[in-house]
Amino acid sequence: MTKDLAVCAHGNNVKHGEHYLYTEEFLDAIDVNLKKKLGK
Repeated sequence: MTKDLAVCAHGNNVKHGEHYLYTEEFLDAIDVNLKKKLGK
């Protein structure tokens, strides 16, 4: 998830990579998972 959502879920003590990803990393993760599900 992105940092804004991680802060809502976990409070202000969140860490990159553990609780959230930067926007581009988040979009890349969605892309990878979508391609897996579509068999590409």
